[in-house]
Amino acid sequence: MPFSGAADPLERLAETRDAQLGPYLTGCVVQQLMQGILMVQIWDYYRMFPHDSLWNKGLVAFLMFAGIWQAACCLEMLYSTFVIGYGDLVAYDNTHFTWWSECAFTSFVACACQSFFLHRAYTATRSKILVLVTSVSMITSLGAGIATSVGIGHTVLFTRVNDRVVQIPAAVWFVSSAFTDVLISAYLVFFVRRSATGLNKSTDEVVSSIMRLTMETGSLTTIHVVLNLLIYFLIQNNSAYISFQLTMGKIYSHSVLVTLIARVDLRAILATAKSMAPSQSAEKRSGMRQGGETFQLTRTHINVETHVVENIEESDPKVAVAPFEYNGQAPHIYVGEHKSESASDSKSSFEHYDHSSTAELRKDQGAPASH
Repeated sequence: MPFSGAADPLERLAETRDAQLGPYLTGCVVQQLMQGILMVQIWDYYRMFPHDSLWNKGLVAFLMFAGIWQAACCLEMLYSTFVIGYGDLVAYDNTHFTWWSECAFTSFVACACQSFFLHRAYTATRSKILVLVTSVSMITSLGAGIATSVGIGHTVLFTRVNDRVVQIPAAVWFVSSAFTDVLISAYLVFFVRRSATGLNKSTDEVVSSIMRLTMETGSLTTIHVVLNLLIYFLIQNNSAYISFQLTMGKIYSHSVLVTLIARVDLRAILATAKSMAPSQSAEKRSGMRQGGETFQLTRTHINVETHVVENIEESDPKVAVAPFEYNGQAPHIYVGEHKSESASDSKSSFEHYDHSSTAELRKDQGAPASH
C-alpha cells in the first residue's frame, strides 16, 4: 500500500523513488519478455493443432491480441516515464489510459482463461454446481477488475492508488480470482484422482499427467494472485505489487497455452498404449506368457527341458521333445527349424502333430511307440 500516511505524496515518492520506480520498470520489462514467450507458444499451438476446435483457436487469438495490447501499453508507460518525463516524478505520478486500462484487460484475460478451464472441468465432471459457483465467482472477478480500472481512472494520480475507490474493488477482484482458480483446480484434481484405477499403467500415467498439469497451472495463477493481493495491502511505501500486477495476465495466458500444447505428450502416451494393445491381445489369444523358466502355449504349461533326438537324418529338421503333462494325454511333438532353449524363442515356427504322428516318428527311428 504505497504512500500511506504521507502528508505530501510527492515528497514521499521522492524519498522512496527506488522502491517505486524499480518494481514499475521491472514489471514492464518482464511483461515484454513474457509476451515474447507467449508468441512462441502461440506459434507452436497453431503449428501443432491446425485442425483444433474454433473455440480453442478463438481463445488463443484473443489471448494473442490482448497480450499485444498490454505489451504496447507497457511500452507507452516506459517511454512516457523514463524518456519524456525523465527525472520528473510528476510525470510518473500522472498516469495515462495505458495504466488505467491494465486492470480491466487483465480481468478479461483472466475470465477467458478461467472459462477455458471451467469448460474442461465440466466436460470431465458434468457438475452443474461447479459451473454455477465458479460462474458467479468469475463474473464477480470481472466486474471488480473493471471497477478497479474505473477507480484508478478517477483518481488519475499514481500516489492515490491506495484510495478506497481503488482498494475495495481491487480486494474483491484478487480474492474472487484466487477463489475461482482454487475451486476449479481442486475439483478437477479430486475428480481425476478418483479416475485412477491402478489396473492399467497407461491410463494411470495419463491420469497422473493430467493431475500434475492441473495442479501446476492452477497453483501458479493462484499463488500469483495471492501474492499480488498481500503485497498490495501489507507492504507500505513500496510498489512491488506492480511487478505482479503487470504480469498477471501473461501468467493466465501461459497456463492456457501450456495446457493446450501438453496434449501432444498426452496423445503420445495414449498412442504408445494403443500400439501395445494389439500385441498384448495377440499374446493373450495365443496363450503365450514369458517368465522364468516356463511359458504357456495353447493353454499348456511346458517345462523347458528341451532334448534333441539324435537318430534323425541330416535332411530332417531338428525335433524338440518337450515333455509335459496335458490332462493325462500322451505327449506332443513340436517340430521346428531350431530348438527353443528358452521362452524368449517363441517366434520359432512350430507344427503340431497328434499322438499318431508321434508313434509313426518313433517307429521310423526304431524306437517303440509309447501309448
